[in-house]
Amino acid sequence: MHQPSKVQRFRLLFLMGGLLVVPVMIASAFVGYRIVQNDSGLCIAQNRVLGPEEHRQAFLRSLIRLDAINSQRHDDLFRSQENRTGIIHNPPALDLKALMERMQGNEKTFEENFAIEPVAPRRPQFNAASVREPFVLVSYRAAADGTATFTDSRLISVREKADVVQEFGRPSLYERFRGFGNTYYSMTYSFVDIACCDSTPYGRSRAEVLAGNRAAYLETLATMARGIATHTRTATVSNCGELLTQDSDNGVGTQTIKWTGL
Repeated sequence: MHQPSKVQRFRLLFLMGGLLVVPVMIASAFVGYRIVQNDSGLCIAQNRVLGPEEHRQAFLRSLIRLDAINSQRHDDLFRSQENRTGIIHNPPALDLKALMERMQGNEKTFEENFAIEPVAPRRPQFNAASVREPFVLVSYRAAADGTATFTDSRLISVREKADVVQEFGRPSLYERFRGFGNTYYSMTYSFVDIACCDSTPYGRSRAEVLAGNRAAYLETLATMARGIATHTRTATVSNCGELLTQDSDNGVGTQTIKWTGL
């Protein structure tokens, strides 16, 4: 049988190498082109650049949906309706310390005290686009030892890209490929123990509820005094207004915000 010459073998190897290189070059060119598009601020899903207010509203919807989906995911697994998402519409100034003091010992639930509209879980008709500013997003666990996170839309503002890059560095190429790295928002949120302001028995006597109210109130005041009840973080948001998220570590399959620099 005739054996291929060295020249023929070289040509064959060269051809095979070319066949392998071409797809890589095409993929690399596509990735590079997509990154250039995204770096220009283009929302590829809509093939246009969103205006500042339009982008903000898309981001706020993404923020609300994230919590609502997480609440529903938790309920799908445990059927408890314990992890909830709610909205305080057109709220007054959110002075948690003063509000908690006024709510001590009353007979209202946590939701009634703060005028919270539950929007998840089991609220399939809820549409995040219906929420208008100002509002407070409340993520909470309805239990005797539950906690709540309050995120006031009035405490959310755009950060300058140059400042964020200087502080935290540029996003990864993968994040830029996905449309992140142009817009960042500063977000301030606060934690409280819901027992501070909740008359729900959860199997307890009225005296036990009142004692729990007082203990939770004092504990929340202590965390405020130590400066750990309120946090300000930087969120990375895509050109289309979607939050950059990551898998939670709770094993439930929920998502959490991937804070910039953390």
